[in-house]
Amino acid sequence: RIEGAAREYTFQAMKLLAGGNEDLLDRNIMLHNLEAQQKRNIGLLSLPFSLLFFFSFAYSAFQHEDVTNRYLIETGLSTVLAKGASDISNIAETWDWLNTTLFPIIFNQKDSRGIHLDDKLEWSRVLSYNSLVGPLFIEQERSEKAICKNDESG
Repeated sequence: RIEGAAREYTFQAMKLLAGGNEDLLDRNIMLHNLEAQQKRNIGLLSLPFSLLFFFSFAYSAFQHEDVTNRYLIETGLSTVLAKGASDISNIAETWDWLNTTLFPIIFNQKDSRGIHLDDKLEWSRVLSYNSLVGPLFIEQERSEKAICKNDESG
């Protein structure tokens, strides 16, 4: 009954649009327009799911890591730990830097006032809050031997 009424109203609407001439509107053009409208409606219906997916992804990425605090901590650590490392040019300077700069900072057994700490859990604190967990690994990276393009030695 509802389908019959819908067909009748559609027919009446076409008669009104065509001005009484049923052949004025082409059936194929009308079907093409209806299909395009249906595709737009389906695309519009999928929009809430797409937005929900995007916002859930953005929220989980935001909650995954505290970027601001991590940046502040890592820049402070790299400033303290890399002090003088850019001046190293040979093996002797490497060992000197390790023994005078890196090891005293990493393996510190005193607090910020210079008082010896009895609690071993408080040892090896860097910048008050960071501490060494596990062993310290030192790796050496080497590049392939090649002629320098910008040779300043002459």
